[in-house]
Amino acid sequence: MLLNDSKNRPWMIAVAIVASVAILWFAYETIHGGVRLNGRSTPRVAFGIAGGLICLFEMLIWPRKALRKWGQKFPIGSTQLWMRAHLWLGLLSLPLLVMHGGIYPWGGSLSFWLMVLFLAVFFSGVWGLAMQQIIPGKMLKDLPGETIYSQIDFVSAQMRIEAERIVLLTCGKLGDDQLDVVTHSISVAGKARATTTKVAYEAIPNSEPLLTEFKSVIAGFLCPDPIFAHYLSSPQNRPKNPPRYRVPFSPLRDSQTAFVYFRGLKLLLDKAKAAYPAVDTIGDLCDRRRQFYQQRRLHRLLHGWLSVHLPLSIALIILMWVHVFVSLQYL
Repeated sequence: MLLNDSKNRPWMIAVAIVASVAILWFAYETIHGGVRLNGRSTPRVAFGIAGGLICLFEMLIWPRKALRKWGQKFPIGSTQLWMRAHLWLGLLSLPLLVMHGGIYPWGGSLSFWLMVLFLAVFFSGVWGLAMQQIIPGKMLKDLPGETIYSQIDFVSAQMRIEAERIVLLTCGKLGDDQLDVVTHSISVAGKARATTTKVAYEAIPNSEPLLTEFKSVIAGFLCPDPIFAHYLSSPQNRPKNPPRYRVPFSPLRDSQTAFVYFRGLKLLLDKAKAAYPAVDTIGDLCDRRRQFYQQRRLHRLLHGWLSVHLPLSIALIILMWVHVFVSLQYL
């Protein structure tokens, strides 16, 4: 959800007004009383109740996502509405709960660790919001060859098969003289769209270095062996999910190093210059594969923060109820 969306303006104004009124009230009571407000003062109790209710509401976003189909049957609001409320009420909770804690210091050890946990939840959420503002635009600009995230391994296996056929045809190891080559694929409205063209390949004398380099360097970069073996297996015997693997080191991971590598490969094929188009096509496939690696890294940045934010949020709610129970003993 982008912050520059005009639908966020009413939320922004409302949160700014409520936060300003709360800060002015807290300041007035502090100045008027002449001493630091204690935990049983009306403003701090009110801010604690309001902040706690916001925290409880924030947690409702998780069951709302899990039961999003209910929105078609019951008037519980759209997902976008819930996300806006989650964002802006979460931002409002910061001044409310900081003032509830008495600015600083935050009382006893329970209050201190509760505030530390709240700040960790808050800033992990801010980090996730920042990633949502930056990464989608970066992916759209820098990764024109991106594909559907869940299909990266499958598409990579297909690219390795495609590159292997090009190499075998060029080196005279196959009898086919024509091949469908995927020239590019772009993501349009979440769907992969590919265009193909017919490219003729003939057996080129003295092109054996291309096959050697493909087996030793290029094949493993396009699709690591465990993933490739997974998709080569029959669908009946294939596990549901591809195996996990450690990304192998390859000089092709860096665009500049890859440029030097393919230039060196062409030097090895100096006596087989007719194979240069095949080298260029394989280089294009490697470039797209390099974009997949970048896409996966950015995707983890975009969504990985939830693995921190959600457990901390659950711990915050549990500790908040402990704080409420202990506080009631002093009223």
